[in-house]
Amino acid sequence: WSGSRFSKRPVLPEAIHRDIEVVTDMWGRPRVRLSGAVAEHLKEVTIHLSLTHEADIAAAVAVLEER
Repeated sequence: WSGSRFSKRPVLPEAIHRDIEVVTDMWGRPRVRLSGAVAEHLKEVTIHLSLTHEADIAAAVAVLEER
């Protein structure tokens, strides 16, 4: 479980990582919380997030959908 959480960061400049956070909703599902300039830039986008892991391999997929 924790391995998939650590694979969540996209390949972006380091400063942007402070404005992107993966949190857990009330049902235990991962979701993306944005802040700062990233939140403003992506205000018309829904982010769908999937995390998975098996043994020592973890992966994350994010799909951005324009509203």
